[in-house]
Amino acid sequence: MFALVRKNFIIAKRQLLFMMLFGMITYPILYYRMGAAVLAEYLLVFMILMITILLINNTISLAETTDEKALAYICITPYGRKNVVISKYIFDLIMCLYTVILLLLEKELMHIGEKFHPNIICLFIVIAIICRCVLIPIEIKFGYEKAKYFSMIAVMVFPFVLPMLINSVQPKNIIKIVDSICNSYTMFAMLVLIGCVSVGVSLYLSISIFKKKEL
Repeated sequence: MFALVRKNFIIAKRQLLFMMLFGMITYPILYYRMGAAVLAEYLLVFMILMITILLINNTISLAETTDEKALAYICITPYGRKNVVISKYIFDLIMCLYTVILLLLEKELMHIGEKFHPNIICLFIVIAIICRCVLIPIEIKFGYEKAKYFSMIAVMVFPFVLPMLINSVQPKNIIKIVDSICNSYTMFAMLVLIGCVSVGVSLYLSISIFKKKEL
């Protein structure tokens, strides 16, 4: 199974470097342009995280669809279809950790804003994983050509919709919710539980769809 995860990294190695540079450059620039506010930084980190994951997965899906070598590898792989699907979720989790760690290192080295509470970091990862849990079954069901539009729309919509939602709910209320998650282990545990349930349901759907799909 880990050979499949490694395959994804090999396919996306150039894009990984590009997205690493993208995050390192845009993070400090946009942070100060957005007023160096705490909520703005939360929003910025989450957007960079989601855009990175979506674009990297688009690259992998495109290669698996159009690259003969990648397609042949999938068809002749000794791993079952279940393992192929599970590897997608493992890869996404690794990508989440990879992106967040890079942003935290840059934040520490460049002294950007205040330190994040560990629960906030987990919150970013859980929400990102839940979003991917919605998209992965769609990608498997409809294939790259149709599913890519969902990802591209998400990439274009995130920078515009999230600020509007935050303004409509009022920043103070969101900060209170975030603070309550940081200070309440019960709420944090519920959030993690929701994330785990989302992964379980999504994984079951993805495996069921992929087993019935003709390659």
